[in-house]
Amino acid sequence: MQSLKPLLQIYELVSPFTLPSSQGGEVKLWDYKMRKNLVILFYHGSECSSCWKKLKMLAENYEELVKLETEILAISSETIEKSGKLSAELGLPYPLLSDPEGRVVEKYTCWLADEKAVLPSVFITDRYGTLYYQCISNEITGLPEREEIFSWLSFIQSQCPECSI
Repeated sequence: MQSLKPLLQIYELVSPFTLPSSQGGEVKLWDYKMRKNLVILFYHGSECSSCWKKLKMLAENYEELVKLETEILAISSETIEKSGKLSAELGLPYPLLSDPEGRVVEKYTCWLADEKAVLPSVFITDRYGTLYYQCISNEITGLPEREEIFSWLSFIQSQCPECSI
């Protein structure tokens, strides 16, 4: 098993990327710069029922996340077709991104190239792309729940007096 040692350091800028989106077109990370805090979720894929639960939890709380000026970007190693099908099935309001070669995955978390798989991970950044929180786990159930995600986002908002609500 690969190490769960983080590749990124807290308070450093996350690596920019461009990936195809389940909502059509491409998503460029820097399109959110100066505009949105980000929750970047790496998940196993559409065959993982625990991943479905995590994706649905974020969808159920999406309006609250928007109030915190936050966008969710969920990334798997599946094809964009599979991601699109999962997004439609779950009715997700945020994009699922596809990284089948693991180009982005290997910059952020553990890429299991022989299996074309990613270890579940969460990264939370401010609107400038500065990393405030990261968690890498062997299983999606090891990632933070709603309360911890919202706590970090509230903390990030409090760091910017003109941004806080």
